[in-house]
Amino acid sequence: MKRTLLFGLAGLIAAGCDDATRMTRHPRVAAPAANEAAPNNLIDLGYGPNLFYYLRRDASGFATFGTISSSGSITDRFGVGLDFAALSFAAPDVGYGPNLFYYSRQDASGFSTFGTISTSGAITDRFGLGVNFTALTFAAPDVGYGPNLFYYLRHDAGGFATFGTISTSGTITDRFGVGLGFDALTFVAPDVGYGPNLFYYLRHDAAGFATFGTISSSGAITDRFGAGLNFDAVTFASTDVGYGSDLFYHLRHDAGGFSTFGTMSTSGAITDRFGVGFQFNALSFPEVIETPPIQVAIEIKPGSFPVSINPRSEGVLPVAILTTQTFDATTVDPATVRFGLTGIEATALRSALEDVDGDGHLDLILRFSTSATGIHCRDASASLTGKTFAGQTIQGSESIKTVGC
Repeated sequence: MKRTLLFGLAGLIAAGCDDATRMTRHPRVAAPAANEAAPNNLIDLGYGPNLFYYLRRDASGFATFGTISSSGSITDRFGVGLDFAALSFAAPDVGYGPNLFYYSRQDASGFSTFGTISTSGAITDRFGLGVNFTALTFAAPDVGYGPNLFYYLRHDAGGFATFGTISTSGTITDRFGVGLGFDALTFVAPDVGYGPNLFYYLRHDAAGFATFGTISSSGAITDRFGAGLNFDAVTFASTDVGYGSDLFYHLRHDAGGFSTFGTMSTSGAITDRFGVGFQFNALSFPEVIETPPIQVAIEIKPGSFPVSINPRSEGVLPVAILTTQTFDATTVDPATVRFGLTGIEATALRSALEDVDGDGHLDLILRFSTSATGIHCRDASASLTGKTFAGQTIQGSESIKTVGC
């Protein structure tokens, strides 16, 4: 089902060394610390940067998509349909295009459908999920199940919630149970107080009192602090949009269904900021938080040690990206790879998949023009950068010895 609404506004985990021998052969550039500040990319989707996006529904269950600015401006953008329950944002193209919102919606029987919203007003159901999916978030890094996956919460008839993954190919996988009354979910890659690469939730008890906590992909569920009554949605913004950096933003409602927008810090400070209107039930903030590159093992001139390079050579220099226990070199997009003194100089002339080191696993070997690498006499190392087909940045380096100088 694809409906274009004409009244819409147009618009990390570092890899380890595979064995002691390769540790000697391949000195690495150290990975950034997990809590090291990372650059942020704000995204203007047609309505301006630094905006929160919401779903709200009327008495009949019809949902409207709109924006909230931190100054208190609330703007309906376009209607989306009946019974939309969750909203998330993904900047990379994971199969349907870049910079899209993803939703789950439920029919009268509780069956949930996964789909996309563009800010041009295109709402597209993609595939069915199952019964009672209530929360959705996106994680670009591989936190244990693969990169570029959506994560969900769904509940059974008794209110018990299960945490799982969705791929855009349509694979829905329950991972583990989390407990009763889980309502909202968001993913945060940087360490904002409890560790990197965690999922943050809101759950409620029988009285409607909400608790804020964390889920790790290993299955650890930890309540952190009480938040208050009737919290419906949570999202995260690393960017300071007026209240400080690295804050969670929430929606909560009163007994009459009136919703309030506010902030939460991991220190436990919960602050209502302003009212937004009735029946706001989902919230998302479009932001790309760059994660540290994956450190990969490389071999310059495989089989040669020490690695001797003549900077004056007009020949071709082979460089291999090795498959290890923690990284699959066949996932690298050769077109993105650069190699040279700093890792940004030369593009590959050609590439192939071969078992370079004889361990039974395919490696990626690329060939570069030596003269294009920017390597000079007395340089002591060379580096490689690139991306996987899933968009994850990689980086590797090795010591060299220049000759013929």
